[in-house]
Amino acid sequence: MYDFKNSDLSEQEKAVLQLTEIIASAPHTLDDAFFAQLKEHFNDEQLLDLGFAVGMLNGLHRFLETFGVLPDSLQEGISCEIPRKEG
Repeated sequence: MYDFKNSDLSEQEKAVLQLTEIIASAPHTLDDAFFAQLKEHFNDEQLLDLGFAVGMLNGLHRFLETFGVLPDSLQEGISCEIPRKEG
């Protein structure tokens, strides 16, 4: 989702996507204001779980990309079409 900030997602979902973007691209930009926004939706344990999951998946993705590892389904040309919302 390219423009999640202007989408009809819930504020909680938007916060998760923004956190994901920060962890993956610019972790040094996580500021107190955004952290306070996250705390409106998640407790400390949930934030740690979420951050850990995003960080681990991001690291796995980077590892796979670095070494050119593709899942069998991609090597066989199988794909999953992501539906786009009309309107």
